[in-house]
Amino acid sequence: MKNKRKLFWQIYPSYFIIILVSMIALAIHSSVVVHNFFLNQTVYSLEDKAKLLEHQFVPHLSPLNKEAVYNLCKEIGKNSSTRITIILPHGEVIGDSAESIEKMDNHRNRPEIIEALKSKRGSSIRYSSTLKSDLMYVAVPLFKDGKILGFLRTSLPINYISKALGSLQKNIIIWGVFIVFFAGIISLIISRYISSPIEEMKEGVKRFASGDLKYKLSIPKTEELSSLASTMNMMAQELNNRINSVIRNQNELKAVLSSMTEGVIAVDMDEKIININNEAAHMFDVNLSKPTNLSIYEVIRNTDLQKFVKDVLSSVSFKERDIKSEKSVLSARCTPLCDANTNRIGALIVLNDVTQIRQLETMRKDFVANVSHELKTPLTAIKGFVETLKECLKEDLEQAEYFLEIIERHVNRLNAIIDDLLNLSRIELEDERKKINFSQTQLLSVLKEAVQICGVKAFEKKIKINLICDDKIFVKIDSCLMEQAFINLIDNGIKYNNDGGIIDISVTSVNGEIIISIKDQGIGIPKEHLPRIFERFYRVDKARSRKLGGTGLGLSIVKHIVIAHGGQVKVTSEPGKGSVFTIYLKK
Repeated sequence: MKNKRKLFWQIYPSYFIIILVSMIALAIHSSVVVHNFFLNQTVYSLEDKAKLLEHQFVPHLSPLNKEAVYNLCKEIGKNSSTRITIILPHGEVIGDSAESIEKMDNHRNRPEIIEALKSKRGSSIRYSSTLKSDLMYVAVPLFKDGKILGFLRTSLPINYISKALGSLQKNIIIWGVFIVFFAGIISLIISRYISSPIEEMKEGVKRFASGDLKYKLSIPKTEELSSLASTMNMMAQELNNRINSVIRNQNELKAVLSSMTEGVIAVDMDEKIININNEAAHMFDVNLSKPTNLSIYEVIRNTDLQKFVKDVLSSVSFKERDIKSEKSVLSARCTPLCDANTNRIGALIVLNDVTQIRQLETMRKDFVANVSHELKTPLTAIKGFVETLKECLKEDLEQAEYFLEIIERHVNRLNAIIDDLLNLSRIELEDERKKINFSQTQLLSVLKEAVQICGVKAFEKKIKINLICDDKIFVKIDSCLMEQAFINLIDNGIKYNNDGGIIDISVTSVNGEIIISIKDQGIGIPKEHLPRIFERFYRVDKARSRKLGGTGLGLSIVKHIVIAHGGQVKVTSEPGKGSVFTIYLKK
């Protein structure tokens, strides 16, 4: 078998490239050092020149002779390329060899002046707006008897430095280009020779990363890369097998969780969500596409559930609790979540929507309590009057007759309650068994029949009933049941209306929906009672309702009849102004 070359001998020539890069870096560094050297030499030269001239200016500064200073600056400037400037401590320029002092502003805040004031010498490079050129400035303070009389500033254009460096940089660039070009050719040859198999492996690894684990890497000639490629091919095959197994398990788990009617939430010990199924997300209106690895506090805004999770994670036993939200009641059961080694890693919470169950339990309790109360009240009264009747039956027949009338009223009331309960039970039973007899019926005829039945009571209270309904409106209803609903609403309107009042009944058809409105001018219903007005045995004014012969079931019957017809009933009311009951039915 042909010997395969070591990868080392393919990589070794690349060190030559590093040497070339180092040489280029050294050349650049040398250029910078030379540039800084020229600048420093210029600073020293300007400083020396300033110190040589300071003894000529000090006599004219104490006492101050601006004219002498000005003339001396101009005189020195004629014989030197160095610019000389004399500046007083407060920044006023009193002499300059290159420019008229009238055109120069205050120099108190110039960097070189500020630095000279602190360290006895200041320097800076900046653009001179006076000479329209970059200058090197060096300033030294002028002392007499320890007191600063002013500043002597020398400056030179730094163009000559740029010219000198330009020549040097030009040579560096020429040689640099040559070296880079030569090194680039060598680098290209070496890189292609070495990197080709590596690039091929890199592309193969990218395909692995993108999920194409069936791809096979070609085997390079070098021993090290050959072994690496073979190992990666085996790794990809093994990884592909494991991923397929995991995907199958995940799909099975996902299918199970998605098909569950219960909500399932798995959390880790840090209260972060590991998994949540669709039903649980729906229960808590979770809109996140990927809520996993987020804290349960971030995903689910329900304090009861958050407290439950906290309690569960701090306990090792099974827990169960009702979780309440704005719309529903959920039964939450939790067990510890363990890994394959039975180490606890979190908790598994199973949620069942028990809203209807809890509502039915509450309704059952309320119903039993209300029925017991409603039946017990007249029975107690009957018992009391029977006992009284026994005592006075032989002595006072007129009084006995009065008590018998009262007993009769209570018996009639009991009979009315039982009749309403039977009617309500019959409606619910027929609705559940789908035995309601629907037929296309003229709504006007049903309303007229209901008004006629209630006519006697309305006449007694001098109440006028106005009916507005198009005779062409037909609706699919059970006429007997719907008539009973209309009678109950009209009867309520008469009972709680004022004598001589009005009841308006109107029917309209809007967007395929029939709207029946029954409006009275009665005492009205306080706002806080409206949400419960259709509950069984619920009364706004219990004493008044019993006095008027109400059973507390009339509106509940209306609601169940309308619901059985696939409609809805609503009420609006204002105390002292009356109530409006509105029934919505589909055509």
